[in-house]
This record gives sequence, C-alpha cells and structure tokens, in this order.
Amino acid sequence: NRSQQKGLRNYELDLFSLIDKIFYDCSVQINEIGTKIKFIPGSLKDGNFFHNTIGTRALSYYLEFLAYLIPSINKRINIKIVGLRSLKSDISLETFAYVNLTLLRKIGRSDVRMRIITNLISNTKNTEVILFSSKMNLSVPFQFNRRGFILALQIIFTTSSDSVLTYEDLSSILPKSLMNCELNFKIHNFKVYNTKISFKTITLIAETSTGCILSTDSTLTKKNVKFTQWLDFYRDIFSEFLEQLISGSCVDGVTQVPLLINFLNEKSKKTIEVKVKNLTLSSIQFLREVKLILGPVFGIKFLKDSKKIVIQKKTIF
Repeated sequence: NRSQQKGLRNYELDLFSLIDKIFYDCSVQINEIGTKIKFIPGSLKDGNFFHNTIGTRALSYYLEFLAYLIPSINKRINIKIVGLRSLKSDISLETFAYVNLTLLRKIGRSDVRMRIITNLISNTKNTEVILFSSKMNLSVPFQFNRRGFILALQIIFTTSSDSVLTYEDLSSILPKSLMNCELNFKIHNFKVYNTKISFKTITLIAETSTGCILSTDSTLTKKNVKFTQWLDFYRDIFSEFLEQLISGSCVDGVTQVPLLINFLNEKSKKTIEVKVKNLTLSSIQFLREVKLILGPVFGIKFLKDSKKIVIQKKTIF
C-alpha cells in the first residue's frame, strides 16, 4: 500500500513483465486506484529466457526477486538480464554475487551460477547477467544460530574510473589492530571499462567460523567527489558494518527474507533456525503474510541474555 504515490512505477511493471516471461498462468490483480496488488505467480517455465530492463533500477533489483524463486525451482532455468549495473537505491551486484548466491550454495543450492558481462558502449544497458539454476532437490538442513568469530574480511571496490582503494586510504578510518592483525583482510579492486557511466561501489563481506556471511555496501554516482566526502563515505559504510559485528547477528538485514524463504522450502525434518539481532521491516511483513496464508509455520522467541531473536521453522510443516 502507498499513501503518497498511487499506481505501479515503471520499474515495477518491468519486473512483472519479467515474471510473465518465466511463469505459466501468472495472475496480477490491481485495485482501481492502484494501491493494492494481488500477485499469483503460477508455475515456473523450463528453459532459456531473456529480459531487457528499462534501466531505472539496478540489475540486483531483478536478481533479488529471482533469488526468492530459486528455492522453489524444481526445473532447469537460464535467464539473461540486461540493464544498469549499480544504483545507490539497490544492493550492489557484488553483494548479490558474493553474499546472496554464496548463502544459497551453503544451504544446498550448489548448482546456482551467475556470469557478469560488461557492455562497453551503453550508459543505461551497461551490464549483462546470466543466472543459471539446474533442477534441484532441496533436502539439506541448515542453521545460522552461532555467529562464531571472523575468519576473513574482504573489501570489494568496483568503479568505472581509474581510482583504486588502498590500505593507506583506510588507515585513517580503521583501527590499527585490524590493519595489523592476522585476519584474512584483503582489498579487491575491479574496473568496469565503460566511459559512459560514472560510479563507485564499495562492498564489505565478512565470513565467520560457523559459515555466517555478513555484508554491507554503498554506491556513489557523483562525479568530482572531494577527498573529505570520500572519508565520510568510507566511515558511514564501515560504521554500519561494525554495528552488525558488534550485535552478534548471524544474518544481515539484506539476506533475512531470502533465508526465510529457504526455510519454507527446506524438506528435511531436522530443526533449522537462524539467530538475528533485529528483524527488518521486510522480514516482519514476510512473517506476517506467511502466518496469514500458511498458519504458524515459524516459531519466534527472544533471548533475554543475549538480546537476540531466534527464528525456528516448525517441523510439523
């Protein structure tokens, strides 16, 4: 529901266009003033698909929706999507590739693959992504209830310019103990060879001893950013990331809903659970909708000692 802006936005219509391509008997019902949508996806098609986005949202906007579908896919599917690589309003393509897909593989979806191709001459259709998934049998139990300790911290800096991110750039922001510790701490610089676009994306990814993956990212699309503005940009994203580490959460906010969807599709009778510091608004809405449609599938309890929330799928489902 939207009180300020009624009707569907162009990029939402574009997403429904993609949905219509990959589903049989897809049903979308919109009320007269365009504030409520009832969507029934139907059954997934088997085969190869192509979608050319309108270029007002980043590719991760479309890929996130497809990630929601992957747990329920019991068919081979190969989707090629063309569009915009990065926008501040969406998670980075790096976060989707190194966090969302990695988590899917960790919980039994090992055949999910993604290939990224850069278009060198377009400013709005500058990237092609091919997402492949084979036929799956979802029967691998998983748990994310212990954060463990950080094994590796990776920083991925992707830009269309010649600038690079160095350890010296971070020395004024990060504590010396982190810069000099034995942690697997690496910086990866990637350049996108397209002179028609201007962006810088920084993605932080941490993997723990228990298999948890925490991340945060941000994108700048401004030109001629001053050095002091860069420092503020770095500080903001590292502060957000450190808050996650301090909280002891096992899953970051971006991946909560995809993980809960995997809960629903997991076929094992063993107990599966995840522990988080706080539920995002998207997660709360998802849990409410699931309860409304399927009944009390999830058990949720608050641990007073650690001030964390444990979500457990009930084995009766």
